[in-house]
Amino acid sequence: MDRDEENEYVRQELQHLQQAIDQLPKPGKVYDDIVEAAKQLSATRESLQSILPKMTSVRTVHEQAQVQIMKCQLLIAELEKTRLQFLLIQTQLKSLYDTANLLINTNVVSRLEWNAMLQTAADGPNEILLNREALEEVIEEQLKLLEDYKNTLNNKRREIQEEKKLERYDLEDEMRHALCALRNACENVLQTPKTHDDEEMKKYDAQKTDKRPPIDTIETQSLSTETNTYQEKSKEEKTETTAEGASQPAKGQSVRHLPDSDESQRQSKDMEQENVVSKPSEEGEEERALQPSQEGEEVSKEGLNEDADVPARADDTDEDRDHPESRGDEESQPLLGLIDDERNQHEGDFQELPRLVDDDEMLELIDELYDEESPAPRASPEEAEDVERGERAEEANNEAKSQDDHEQRNIEEGRSPLEIQREKREIQLAINELNALIRQLEERPTCPPRRLQNRAIYREADRFIRCACPPTPAPSTPPSTTTASSTSSSAPSSDATTSSTTASTASSSTGGAKKREVTKVEVTVITNQKYDPLLNDSHLQVFRMLLNDYLKVNGITYNKDLVREQVKNEGGNFAVRYTVLGGDCARIKYLVANGERHAEFIENVIVKC
Repeated sequence: MDRDEENEYVRQELQHLQQAIDQLPKPGKVYDDIVEAAKQLSATRESLQSILPKMTSVRTVHEQAQVQIMKCQLLIAELEKTRLQFLLIQTQLKSLYDTANLLINTNVVSRLEWNAMLQTAADGPNEILLNREALEEVIEEQLKLLEDYKNTLNNKRREIQEEKKLERYDLEDEMRHALCALRNACENVLQTPKTHDDEEMKKYDAQKTDKRPPIDTIETQSLSTETNTYQEKSKEEKTETTAEGASQPAKGQSVRHLPDSDESQRQSKDMEQENVVSKPSEEGEEERALQPSQEGEEVSKEGLNEDADVPARADDTDEDRDHPESRGDEESQPLLGLIDDERNQHEGDFQELPRLVDDDEMLELIDELYDEESPAPRASPEEAEDVERGERAEEANNEAKSQDDHEQRNIEEGRSPLEIQREKREIQLAINELNALIRQLEERPTCPPRRLQNRAIYREADRFIRCACPPTPAPSTPPSTTTASSTSSSAPSSDATTSSTTASTASSSTGGAKKREVTKVEVTVITNQKYDPLLNDSHLQVFRMLLNDYLKVNGITYNKDLVREQVKNEGGNFAVRYTVLGGDCARIKYLVANGERHAEFIENVIVKC
């Protein structure tokens, strides 16, 4: 009894297991799936053979290191895809062979029949390998080969990166050595003694001084002319005073009428005293240092005895009137001595300074300044009117001549007056349209710039820019209007206000909708790479890098806010559709045409404006 219950329990468990297992496929379907998986395995093995030439062509001389690294990354992605395909085939074959074992264990098909089916496929003309152990070995070998290829590509990429770093280090070393050499050269120049330069500067000054005009002669002439004029004026004043003194012998009156003569005599006596003090001596500069104090004492003494010196000065004037030449020579010689002493005293200072401008050049500059500062001769009113009248007549003649030439040209071309008038109207219409277009552009809304360099505006054009999507203006409520009659009802007024507000909102909404219209350009780039969801991200990343490099070469910045990208499947190939907001269609077409000629991986580009 216990054994019967146990058998019943086992039978129920077996039924539960059979119910848990899904309905098994037919043996023919399992056989077909195994054959299809074996075919996929052979196709994947053949595709793996095409990766070898690509691996050998990664390292090229004429390509940049960044491009070579990108090629390595693409090949690694393809190897990863192939590895996943092998793993998928391996999993499918394992599940199919397990299903065949279930069919054999459930007595759906016998093992002899199943082996015969597999043998017929192996003995056929195509000789498909269907042995489970052999297929497992093939897949394991391919996976190991893929791992070796991947390691090789990683090593190549690492080598390229190292070479790139070495090139950068070499460039930095060269720049560092060049800067060090330049710094050392500058230090050597600054530390060299200046003796040679000083000798050359002295030679240059000596050459310039030889070319200078004789200064002594110029100063002597100027001083002699000044002393002569001063003597003549003093003699005239003295003669006047003597004449007045002879006509009026009274002492009080003569003193009252001699203020001018006293001043002139005092000045002449001061000049004589200075001449006596400033005579050059052979002993040196010691006596010159004491001259200013002596001169001051003598002048103070003379100031106390001015009244006593008046008759003596009158006598001196009589002697000077008899011998004027000797008087002028005595006064001019001390002055020349003072000037010579001062020039000799500061001669060393002048020799130490480089002379930048010659005397001849200085005279030329003075003449030019004098010519610029000298006022131009003013013409009389009659001459100005004649000139203006002549200009008006010349303008009238030119206008008449141009009009005659235009009429003659029209007659030669055989054009009628109607055609000329029509042409004028067309030109005027074109000018009006251009002005209207300019006004329309000026009335477009402006927005503050989104990006400022440290909150600074360097150009006036950066202060306001055209808005890509200007904000819609707020609906403005119309002002309340007062009616003439005070007995109007409230209902009509409310209806009028509501209708006016709805009309204003409708107009504002329509105006805002018109302002929101933004031009966009769609660019679809179709590549020669196969569309594969597993590799689309890597393809898109590589494509972004190439696009950024191309735009940088053309001086364009890639603005992510105005460009939308979308991956597409165009005939089984990987494609990217770019939507450019507010782009220039002609500019984009030119860039696309230029880039399509230089890119080998692009099959076609479609631009839709």
